[in-house]
Amino acid sequence: MSNVRIPVRSGDTLGSLARRHGTTVAALAKANGITNVDRIAAGTTLVVPAGRPTATVPMAADRYTPSTTCGPDATAEVVPGYTAREVEILTRAVAAEARGESPAVWAQVATTIATYARKNKKALAKLCRSSYLSSNFDGNRVYYTRETSRIPRYEAMRDTVVAALTGKVDTTERLHFHDVSISTPRFGDRDSAFRVGRMVFYNPK
Repeated sequence: MSNVRIPVRSGDTLGSLARRHGTTVAALAKANGITNVDRIAAGTTLVVPAGRPTATVPMAADRYTPSTTCGPDATAEVVPGYTAREVEILTRAVAAEARGESPAVWAQVATTIATYARKNKKALAKLCRSSYLSSNFDGNRVYYTRETSRIPRYEAMRDTVVAALTGKVDTTERLHFHDVSISTPRFGDRDSAFRVGRMVFYNPK
């Protein structure tokens, strides 16, 4: 049985290609000399090795590289004002902060983060690595490095993020949010606060 060569398209990951072709991330990485399994370039060709798959390479959760979007398409504007990479970063932030919640919460979290970034002239990539998001300080930070194929309901979250950014779902502009188990901080304006699911959204005083 001979090796098969496959093209890498925008949005592909080693994980998705491995599943599609009945192999593993480890086998693909080894056959193609790939050292960073979180990043592959669209437009290239990979070899799918013949024979029995080997064990999967674990993802390195301590490598904080938010985007795995492939190639030049990462900088293409996919919704007005936002590149594919920024949509991915925002979707990862939603996964880290609210993946157990409803799409209504996902949409409001995405809108709140995007609003804060816009009003404070912050790049989403830097904002989502900062203390603004509590997920940077707990086990949920793995969602910033994990392959998107390993994030539960990632595609549904991404669709919700795009819908929120394009005004296709109802959201309200706020600058901060927290889980209901936490009290609104002293700088928060309680009069502006409202709850969606288990999240409270509010503005500063």
